[in-house]
Amino acid sequence: MPPELAETGTWSRSGTLGVRSRKRRWQVLAALLVVLLLIAGGVWLAQGSDGAATKAATAPSKAASVPAAAPASAASQAPPPVAPATAASTAASSPASTAAQPSPSLPPTPAPSAPASAAAAPTPAATPDAPAGYQLYKDSSGFSIQLPSWLAFDASASGATSHVFDGNGVRLQVDWTTSPGPSAVAAWQQEEPSVRNSVSNYQRLQLKAITYGAWSNASDWEWTFGSGTLRHSLNRGFVTGKYGYALYWTANDSDWNSPELSQARETGFASFQPAP
Repeated sequence: MPPELAETGTWSRSGTLGVRSRKRRWQVLAALLVVLLLIAGGVWLAQGSDGAATKAATAPSKAASVPAAAPASAASQAPPPVAPATAASTAASSPASTAAQPSPSLPPTPAPSAPASAAAAPTPAATPDAPAGYQLYKDSSGFSIQLPSWLAFDASASGATSHVFDGNGVRLQVDWTTSPGPSAVAAWQQEEPSVRNSVSNYQRLQLKAITYGAWSNASDWEWTFGSGTLRHSLNRGFVTGKYGYALYWTANDSDWNSPELSQARETGFASFQPAP
């Protein structure tokens, strides 16, 4: 064994080997440092790329969250929806003219007309020449008559060509037609059998032609009827030209000749004016 190896047992004591080993050691250290730098750079680059990727990955979520928040802000700027109760109260408080205007697509509904058979109430009017407590009734059909105030128009018993006034047990029925027959007497003679058969204890008092004011085609038909309380009727028929009328009075027989009822009949007959 060479003396230098025997003394040390290593090559570290060799000057040449020591220099080389130190060079190699520095080379190794330098290589390690380069490797470490490369590794550090790779880690840094990896971390940088991971951060960029993370940012890139989180960016869409932020972008997606912005539109999600936008509708909320838009909704906050819009007026709040009206509750049903508020809407109802708003509609109720709107101007009346708006609710009153009909829909353009629908014509306004006309007011319902009265049936042809409905009786129109005569209009009472005070007249200077009427007895105290009497009124002049002007009928919608055109006739007029003075009657006591206790005789009131009875719409429920009246018809299109028949108006009824009643009170105090007295009844006046005014009938008219636009197609009268040629003879008032003949008309009552034709009607008498049906009346006789429809009432009890019929007793004719008179059926005759009369002259009533300016009308010569006139007739009085008078009778009594009924069981228990005896009733009394007088039906005066006459033709005025284009109209035929009947003034038909009925009351209790016991009251027939009373001053009050006699005046009512006489005033009614004297004051009656037909339709023009």
